[in-house]
Amino acid sequence: MVTALIVVVLVIGIAGGLFIKVASSYGGVKPFLAKELKSERETLAMHRKKVKALEKSAKGELSSATKDLKSAEKEYTKRVGAATSRLNALQNPGKGKKVVKVGKVTLFEHQIEFRGNAFDLDGLRISTNITPNAAMLTLLFDDGKKLVETYDTSWRDAGEGKQKRDYTHEEIIQFETAINNYIVAEEDFVRALPGLITEAESILADEIENTHAIDSAAENLQRQEGGSQAVQDAKEAREELVIQEELYKSAVQQAFNGKA
Repeated sequence: MVTALIVVVLVIGIAGGLFIKVASSYGGVKPFLAKELKSERETLAMHRKKVKALEKSAKGELSSATKDLKSAEKEYTKRVGAATSRLNALQNPGKGKKVVKVGKVTLFEHQIEFRGNAFDLDGLRISTNITPNAAMLTLLFDDGKKLVETYDTSWRDAGEGKQKRDYTHEEIIQFETAINNYIVAEEDFVRALPGLITEAESILADEIENTHAIDSAAENLQRQEGGSQAVQDAKEAREELVIQEELYKSAVQQAFNGKA
C-alpha cells in the first residue's frame, strides 16, 4: 500500500513538473490555460514544431555528409594500404607461406629451411637417393654447396607385435616433388618480379592519386556546413519563430495587462 502510494506521488510529481515546464514555455500557467490565447498558442506551437523538424532534417543531412566523408576516407585508406602491402610483399618476399615440413627441412613459398638455415629456392636443384632403410634428400646450390638430409625409413619393433618407422620412401619422394614444383614456380616468379614490381608501383601511385570519392564527399560536407537548402530553410524558420515569440509575448501582455 505504501509502495503504491509512493508510486502515485512520483507520477503526479513528474506530471506536474512536465506541466509547469510546458506552461513556462508559453509564459506561465495563466497564459497556457487562457482560452483567449488559444489561437496564438497554436500558431506558436506550429512554428516551434516546424523549426524542430527542419533543424532535425538539416542535422540529418550534415550527419549523412560527415558519414559519407568518413566512409570515403576509410575506403581510400583500405585501397592504398592493400596496394602498399602488395608492393612490399613483392619487394621483400621473404620466405613466404609455409608449405610443408619433413623432419628438419621446411619448404616455404620462396625459400627452404635446412636445420634452421634458410636458402633461396631460385637456382636450387634437388634429388633423392632411396636405399632399403633410408632416403637421402640432397640440396645442391649454384655455388656448389651441397646439403644432405637422411631420413630413417627402416621398420622398428613397436611392441605388442607391431612395427613402426619414422618416414616412408613415398613421403620423401612426395616431398622432393613438392620442392621441385616450388623451385619451378620460384624461377617463374623471379623472372616476372621486375614487371610485377613496376605494375604494383603504378597501381599504388594510382590509388594514392585517386581521391575523387573523398573530394566529392568533402565538397558535399562543405556545402552542408556552408548552408544547404535544408540549413537555409531551418534558419529562415528560426527567424520566423523569433518574430512569432515576440508576437506571442505581446499578446500575453495585452491579455493580462502586462502582469502575466
